[in-house]
Amino acid sequence: MKGFNINEIIGNIETRINDHMFVSERITSEINILALNATIGAARAGDAGRGFAVVASEVKNLAAQAANASKKLGVIRSSTGELHRQFVEKEIRRPSCNSSCAICMSAPRKFVGGRRMMRSFVV
Repeated sequence: MKGFNINEIIGNIETRINDHMFVSERITSEINILALNATIGAARAGDAGRGFAVVASEVKNLAAQAANASKKLGVIRSSTGELHRQFVEKEIRRPSCNSSCAICMSAPRKFVGGRRMMRSFVV
């Protein structure tokens, strides 16, 4: 079983968020173009285009919602980046396994050595 690597996990999440942000921004751009075309069509049609103007207004609202979703993804991306930065800082400050293991592995030997020394005094 492959061990998990928090850096990889956070990196994958950041990549996926970036991909979704890109798609969301493209959709927002396309919706804005549709809204503009609908507004122009309504203006050209005059009174006959009033229904078209309502559609244009709804498309503009949809574009605003899509833009808001992109902004929210940006906030999530920033939070994820901050989480990653904090994790890296803590990893840098954490003692390495080799130094920790050396300390832990030497403890039983020191204990046994101390017990032998105590026996020599008692006997």
